[in-house]
Amino acid sequence: FAMSNHISMPRPPSPARSAADDMMEVCRHWYTNYGAIPALISSDTLEFMLEKPVSDLDTARKLAREHFAFCNDRVYQGTETGTIDELAYCISKSTVWFFWWD
Repeated sequence: FAMSNHISMPRPPSPARSAADDMMEVCRHWYTNYGAIPALISSDTLEFMLEKPVSDLDTARKLAREHFAFCNDRVYQGTETGTIDELAYCISKSTVWFFWWD
């Protein structure tokens, strides 16, 4: 992540923090709470692997809002309906989370 300062985040980092710091904080939160492990990191993509999906739909909805805040293209470009609810359903069925930044 230290090399990822050029990935655009949904909000600019504070002057004392870099985008990489913010990404690491999100990754740590998702690992701690959901067991999500960063599996692929490139200049414009980030992929997580999970041992099992987040199957509780209420938890998946909360997580979908977090995914949207982290990378809004997950909803705008990564769903057919352009809704958080569709993303939550996908999260509840998948062990892979994929993010990209244009």
